[in-house]
Amino acid sequence: MLKAQQLGAAEEEYSLLFRAVIHAQLGQFADAREWYDRAAKWLVDHNQEDETNLALKAEVAALLENAAPSEHPTVDSEPQSRP
Repeated sequence: MLKAQQLGAAEEEYSLLFRAVIHAQLGQFADAREWYDRAAKWLVDHNQEDETNLALKAEVAALLENAAPSEHPTVDSEPQSRP
């Protein structure tokens, strides 16, 4: 990935999103979330929110949500009551 980026073979948005996927697959969910957030910001800042990029972004978001739900609770999550 880094070599391809150095050679200019990888588009920035894909590079950031794929880094998020790689970190998630390695179980490094905090790093994965950071790369995902950077990618999301890059897409907005560079006006690159086309259909393909949004679909890839959604896939990465779903991967993060499914891979580490305890690290990233959803808004609908109910707080656990203590006995």
